[in-house]
Amino acid sequence: MSSISERTTAEFACCSLGVTLSTIFSASRASAALYLERASNMKT
Repeated sequence: MSSISERTTAEFACCSLGVTLSTIFSASRASAALYLERASNMKT
């Protein structure tokens, strides 16, 4: 019983870590694109 719950907890932690990382990655990509867009607008 305990080994099953431990494995489930580990899988859940790994899954949430992956979701968190992908969320941070896409958010940083979006903000980087927004920053570059603003920077190019300032130059003109």
